[in-house]
Amino acid sequence: MESVDTFVTLPAAAYIITKSEKADALENAEKKLIELMQDFDYEHQLTKNN
Repeated sequence: MESVDTFVTLPAAAYIITKSEKADALENAEKKLIELMQDFDYEHQLTKNN
């Protein structure tokens, strides 16, 4: 799928058919979540509908 990030750890690869497992999957997921949270516009997330 386009624009979908998956982070599969080595132990999880035993249960999921994948070719993308990585030893640093949790660290990469954490970095991605931090990036998404920092980029999100919290102050302007709600808009008024007139």
